[in-house]
Amino acid sequence: SIMSPVPMLIGMNAQDGSEVVLEDRRLGEFSQFNDVDHEYLKSYSLEYCYRHNYSMNREATADAILSKYTFWPDRAAVWAIKENFIQFATDAYYTAPMQLSAHLHSASGSRVFQYVNNYNFSKQHPDLKFIPDWMGVCRDCDLYLMFGYPFLPDELRPIGLRGINFTDMDRNASRTFSNIIRRFTYYQNPNFLYDGSWVAYEPRRHWYMNFNYSHEEDWKVPGTIARDYRYQDVAFWNEYIPALVNYMTTTFSP
Repeated sequence: SIMSPVPMLIGMNAQDGSEVVLEDRRLGEFSQFNDVDHEYLKSYSLEYCYRHNYSMNREATADAILSKYTFWPDRAAVWAIKENFIQFATDAYYTAPMQLSAHLHSASGSRVFQYVNNYNFSKQHPDLKFIPDWMGVCRDCDLYLMFGYPFLPDELRPIGLRGINFTDMDRNASRTFSNIIRRFTYYQNPNFLYDGSWVAYEPRRHWYMNFNYSHEEDWKVPGTIARDYRYQDVAFWNEYIPALVNYMTTTFSP
């Protein structure tokens, strides 16, 4: 089927894959995520191959994933293992599919605007930080910004966000991000008034907007423009892994 060439706004949070860890109650409630070690990464890589029904070259595919996301300078570095595991989940479930969708829609004639949310709530105030460092910009962070959670009174917030002290920087970031959504809804173009820096995604030039509100003047622009977001990792999942799965190994007679 041919996709309709309608404008499209697509994006993700930089560490969306943290949701994979948070969904496992055994890790969070009983071990404070201490079980996310090299063996956990190894077992999850193999489990990923089983879940996706990779019937050929399953072990080789799991080894390729494990090799790519192992922190080779220090395989026992706890912090690096957790970061790499979250990046593994983010690339596999969010980054690669999003880039593929953006590419296909752009190639079919749609004007595609892509963003990556790198705003970490209350990062400049460690005593107010309610998102752990290892999670980074977690799943749903862009929704918190879009729906104005920092402006809501405590009684209207979800239970998990009650009692949180959002900062003025959080509120400014929420206003700026919601303005992106509003302008795209009205004009099919997320660029701000008197600013045209957000270039549409192209099949050979993969432009995206890096949203990382950090200064008071940042409300004037939607972010900083960049291109080819993690494209080497995207190629690993969208090109190399399918080729490895379908690779026919030589069989020998018994």
